[in-house]
Amino acid sequence: MNVSRIKPLVTSLGLALAVAYGAPAKADLGLGDAYLLIDNFTILKGTGNSTQSTTELCFDLFLQPQCYDASGNFQRDITILRDASGNFVQARASTGGGFNNDGQLGGSQTSGSIGGTLSVIKSTGPDAASFVPGTTITVDPTKTFAGAAATASGNSLLAADRYVPNPNVSTNFDASGNLIADCLTGNVFNGTGYGAGCSTVLETAGSTNLTHSQVSLVTPGEGRSESSLSLSSKLVLEAATNTTVEIHFDATRFLRAFLGQPGVYASAKVSDWNITLKRLNANNTVAEDVYEWSPSTPCDVLGANASYDCNSYAQAFNINQVTQPSLTFPAGPNGDNVVRSNSGAFDSEFVLLAGERYQLDITHSVIADAKILPEPGTIALLGLGLMGLGAVARRARR
Repeated sequence: MNVSRIKPLVTSLGLALAVAYGAPAKADLGLGDAYLLIDNFTILKGTGNSTQSTTELCFDLFLQPQCYDASGNFQRDITILRDASGNFVQARASTGGGFNNDGQLGGSQTSGSIGGTLSVIKSTGPDAASFVPGTTITVDPTKTFAGAAATASGNSLLAADRYVPNPNVSTNFDASGNLIADCLTGNVFNGTGYGAGCSTVLETAGSTNLTHSQVSLVTPGEGRSESSLSLSSKLVLEAATNTTVEIHFDATRFLRAFLGQPGVYASAKVSDWNITLKRLNANNTVAEDVYEWSPSTPCDVLGANASYDCNSYAQAFNINQVTQPSLTFPAGPNGDNVVRSNSGAFDSEFVLLAGERYQLDITHSVIADAKILPEPGTIALLGLGLMGLGAVARRARR
């Protein structure tokens, strides 16, 4: 190999790289921020329009006063069934991701209560404490971290706050799973009048559910965060009569993706927000999906039975959406910055058929990604290294 021919090329390339990348980058920043708040989420009797219902479904766990007829007989709409573990509802919140692939955002928590509280919050990176769930970044990033949060609280089956027999206290139920006598009396609105053997809990009407993922980079590296939430997973119920059910909630979404310079990647998205109603067999295995709603399209009736029906009355915006700047770096001091901020009401109704058993699944996730690659300092070192090779070749020739 003729070293004398290679030396000028190596030296020139090394000088060019050192000059181009040796100085600090002008805007070495990256940001992905995905936030979704589902508030005032209720599962109540349908109204036939987009107005939020204030009429609860009648089921014997809460024994609502409005569900008794003039003769004092309880008029049940649905029966909520326990799962194999004895829980009424299983809800799950989880997070994932990390900074520079350190994998420190893993974690999950499960609750068995209809009105249970979930909270999973994780952050990592040099400035991990800077992640604040529910707080979006609206200015150029100044910290380096990855964070994710998934939280849930409240009871989606109630239209008003009230004291109820605690569904997770086994002594509130007999061997057949029915409420004991001490839990069949009392005032569900102020908690008085229950028997001494009944353990009660204050349930908050409507559930609030937050998923938030955020990656902020001001130094070269790679971050990813993901949070997911199952709002009401495995809510198993049986219809006593043909019943129209309303799903209603308010949603606030914020998506921001920011590129500080070429070579930066950032994205923010809400994905897989979906409600599915499944008809079950007697052993609680899934027979078929009968209703599905992903708020960007009308609800779908999936079952073979023509009696199933559904309507979408309000969809303020497309919840499932990805925000990603173009890979072409634009002119201007602030880089490529894409922001989507939306809020509004959502409402859909579907029919439960008498005598059938159902499972209602509600899930979604939010994901934020950001990368700053290649690292300018590394390329500068590469340039100096190539110049060094040129010097070595010169000595060898002498």
